[in-house]
Amino acid sequence: MDIVVKQKTTTPSPEVQQIMLAIQSFFDKEFYLSQVELDDKSLALQHYVEEGWRDGFDPCDWFSVSHYLAQNEDVATHNVEPFFHYLSSGKDENRVIAVSARKVNPAILDSALVEQTSPVFKEDSKEEDSKEEDSILDSDEKYIERIIEENFDAKFYEDNFDIGELSAIEHFITKGWKFGYDPCDWFSIKAYLKLNPDVQKLKVNPFFHYINYGQKENRPYKPSKFKASEDWHKIIRKLLDKELDEAFYRTRYQLAENESAVEHFITASRTVNLDPCPWFSCEKYLELNPELEGLNIPPFIHFITDGIEENLEFFEGMDTSKEKPKPISPQASLERFESSALCDIARKLLQSKNESFNNNWLNWTRKLKTVNQPPAFIKSHVELAVNFSNGEDGVLLGWLIKEGSPVIWAEDEADNIWFFDNDRRVFHIARPDVYQAFMQSEFELQSNEFGFVMRLPNCASSGTITLKCLSRLGVHILGSQTIEPIGYNPVNIANWMFGITTPKQQLAKRFIELDIPIIDKAITTQRILQQNLKHNVLQYGEPVHAPEVSIIIPLYGRIDFIENQMLCFEKDPFISQQCELIYVIDDPRIEANVAEQAEFISRLYGIPFKTVYGSANRGFSGANNLGAEYATGSHLLFLNSDVFPNHTGWLEEMLSTLQANPEIGVIAPRLLFADGSLQHAGIEFKYRTDLSIWINHHPQMGLAPELDANQKLTYLPAVTGACMLIAREDFDAIDGWDTGYLIGDFEDSDLCLKLRSKGKYCAYLPTVNLTHLERQSFSLTGSDDFRTKVVIYNATRHQTRWGELLAESV
Repeated sequence: MDIVVKQKTTTPSPEVQQIMLAIQSFFDKEFYLSQVELDDKSLALQHYVEEGWRDGFDPCDWFSVSHYLAQNEDVATHNVEPFFHYLSSGKDENRVIAVSARKVNPAILDSALVEQTSPVFKEDSKEEDSKEEDSILDSDEKYIERIIEENFDAKFYEDNFDIGELSAIEHFITKGWKFGYDPCDWFSIKAYLKLNPDVQKLKVNPFFHYINYGQKENRPYKPSKFKASEDWHKIIRKLLDKELDEAFYRTRYQLAENESAVEHFITASRTVNLDPCPWFSCEKYLELNPELEGLNIPPFIHFITDGIEENLEFFEGMDTSKEKPKPISPQASLERFESSALCDIARKLLQSKNESFNNNWLNWTRKLKTVNQPPAFIKSHVELAVNFSNGEDGVLLGWLIKEGSPVIWAEDEADNIWFFDNDRRVFHIARPDVYQAFMQSEFELQSNEFGFVMRLPNCASSGTITLKCLSRLGVHILGSQTIEPIGYNPVNIANWMFGITTPKQQLAKRFIELDIPIIDKAITTQRILQQNLKHNVLQYGEPVHAPEVSIIIPLYGRIDFIENQMLCFEKDPFISQQCELIYVIDDPRIEANVAEQAEFISRLYGIPFKTVYGSANRGFSGANNLGAEYATGSHLLFLNSDVFPNHTGWLEEMLSTLQANPEIGVIAPRLLFADGSLQHAGIEFKYRTDLSIWINHHPQMGLAPELDANQKLTYLPAVTGACMLIAREDFDAIDGWDTGYLIGDFEDSDLCLKLRSKGKYCAYLPTVNLTHLERQSFSLTGSDDFRTKVVIYNATRHQTRWGELLAESV
């Protein structure tokens, strides 16, 4: 143990929470606690992110914080947490890491290049000292040995090459690969360098490069010519593991349930030509390449090992020329593609999607000719690629003009693909600038909606997104952009998304197709993270036994209203004697202030209450749910901190009315502005045709109370959440408040509609009056742009959940 730390229990900031979420899967809690002793061991991850890394403590035994900062001056200069940096970008940038000097376990080393310069390698054990003395390999060569040893065939190497006194793997690493000696029967050193000239320029061990990088990049390779015929099965298995479409193969050749597709291919293809996937025909390959007649290996294996390198045709009309294509009109170019065999193969794959589809598509398209410019029937530009929540979602932005319906898709470096013609994934926006630029072109322009925002669920967290399409010539690169990470915070994601220019009248449609799936997922992730946060519950005064009502009051931003409410509550014997009072602290900034004043307020007013702090801002619904979690009353009153009773007995009257009418699910009083005018007299729903959304409308707002059209108990479409009473049983039956709305709005009407969907009614009780210090007006028109879009967003989400009930309420 290095050091004992008595840490302070604080709520992690949003930035710290983001880092914690990103690294938690790789963080080794036991290893970390072997370096530092904490009072609360459950906070090990938070301690590391907030303090530990700065003190040189390592998050796991395969990563050294001090080494990474020493090797990467840019990371150190910007004071970035090194482990998060490595996992989110450094790994993909091939940044060098080293194992922790505090403990070493080489068996779990990552595939990044690890410098083994630490003296701990020589101090670990006498056995390790002995290995060091016996080996002629330096530290870098030992790393190469660990990476390739599982795939290196020592017997094959010894049987084919003169290695002298050295071991087979030592000879290969230090000398053999430079002579072109092959490490196993399925890999040719010379062929790999010929097929990958960029690797040849690197002057690195080709086999190490393939194992560590090449196979992830789908690099071509060929088997060794030494003893290849004797180990034919091994070569084929290696190839088929990646290329064979098992579902297609089993169906086509009617394999038994317990029969292996790979083994069947290996055995049967000795005597008959079998197609391993839907995009390759052995018959067509031999027909297009008659010189291969009498081939002693299956046509598909020949294609993979030799045909690709030799640019042999494997479908009718394949473009094998290296000449620049002649200019042609968009329409004629599209017609050529649609009548080509390549298009037929694409349609066949797209129409028969199975669990192997992505693999088939990538295997096929990566064997086609690559053209680094768009075909004649497409003009496009990729402007931006971003991801949210570390790759849980992402979007690609740009513009695209196309003739007809060509095959277009986006692809990331993690082999995820998304097709452009999926209307649920692509939202089109007007681009008058693009229309102006191409209005005199040969394209038939039907509108100016050439801009696109393409949703990319489950995309890579880093790297690039590339937009591609097919033509009869092969695969065209339409554009590519490096992924820009936005983070996990739903508000930040919304702020970025809402910046995409879209007319207000189209926002509801866009939100349904694009924004809501992305932001909903981010909010869900945030809520899951908050479930693991600590709750701090403090009781002040002797709690009421078996309370009739639990009064739940969220606190955010300011706390000065607590005493004003207490002045009202202490005069009401029903509240002081039969109700439980719960203040939910929903703002980390005010936690200390509440703690300082709570004891004083309790003694001054003599009313027992408890405070609940959930270590984060959960929003109105989340705070109410948290308060309900600690409530013991048979009924729950949700009350805003700026709502004040105008007379005693108000809550008792609400409760008796609710209990006397079992058909009521929720009941709310009349709320007045400070000037005495009506603020809340129930909620109605109105449809905004200009925005295509249902909004919450407060009828009679601003009128004198005596002009209220309802002077007795009335059932209305919905009531306000600023003050509403509900039976605990009914609250639990609808799973409480919905926490999926963005920065408030529509949460109270959502709860009302949930109750109505269960057959309950929403009641307005105008004989009970309270004052609400809410602002006296709010309108979509004239609000700041972001706030306006938040309201439209929440209204859109609200109506996707409750469209039928909203229409019935008119």
